[in-house]
Amino acid sequence: MIAIGNNKLKKIAKISLIIFAIYTVFYLAFQVFHYYLTYTKLEKLKTQVREHKQELNTYKQKVRVNQQKIKKIKDSYQTKEEIETKTKNIFKRMSVLNYDLNLLKIKPMCIDRYILFVELDYEDEDALEAGKKILSYIGNVKKYKDSDIYLVDYKLKAKE
Repeated sequence: MIAIGNNKLKKIAKISLIIFAIYTVFYLAFQVFHYYLTYTKLEKLKTQVREHKQELNTYKQKVRVNQQKIKKIKDSYQTKEEIETKTKNIFKRMSVLNYDLNLLKIKPMCIDRYILFVELDYEDEDALEAGKKILSYIGNVKKYKDSDIYLVDYKLKAKE
């Protein structure tokens, strides 16, 4: 049998306790260091999130201001429905026995420009010229392929 002496047992116990104490100190130091790194990283991320929120809020405010400006500009021009009633009234008044103007469609191009699709029914060349002159009074006129449909580039002016 192997016999361990009292002194040797005390030495082994002391060394074991010292190793355990050193391990515990290093483990705690590592955990504290790890916690510190994680905490600083978390704080950096929080500040970045705050900065991004502030930037986002400023961008949102700029978008709101621009939307209000766009709405104000849109309100300063006639709407599609107003243009439709206005042109139909003009066409109704200007259509006579030998030619007839019919508004088919209005297509918006931007805030102040529309394309009017107008059908021009005519009986002779003089009626065709008269109808074209009325359309050219409204805007630039182009014939659509080989039909009696004309495209009118209608440019709006801002309301007073």
